[in-house]
Amino acid sequence: MQNHVRAVGVLSGFNKRLDERIGNIFLTIGIPANIKGYTFMREGIKMIVANKGLGGGITKELYPAIAARFSTSASKVERAIRHAIEVGFSRGRIDKVNEIFRVTAFSPKDKPTNGEFLAFLAEKMMLEYYDELAEAGEAYSEAI
Repeated sequence: MQNHVRAVGVLSGFNKRLDERIGNIFLTIGIPANIKGYTFMREGIKMIVANKGLGGGITKELYPAIAARFSTSASKVERAIRHAIEVGFSRGRIDKVNEIFRVTAFSPKDKPTNGEFLAFLAEKMMLEYYDELAEAGEAYSEAI
């Protein structure tokens, strides 16, 4: 019974932890919470994780979905995300990005595109999510 409760807790608490993880990564990189791109990227990453990938693409599906959620245009979403990435990378915390992902993915001269950055972060979140699901599944299996 305890394992069943643990499994349900892991699944229900993931979204809150996802918000916290994304926020911590953004702040570590140097993307401040007070710019729109921060909010748009956080929402986009959550959408990508929920849909298990980009599907139809960033320009055709993701930007319009974020825009609809925040009553704005897809072009404003794209620009705000690009600005947020530029702010983070202009603060020179590229080493923190590489440290988070445990690979040398970016260099000071190599700023990622919006799609690359969102996909990279979403992939990290999905891997963590699936690890938690596996743990929850094991706990659930042991409970029944």
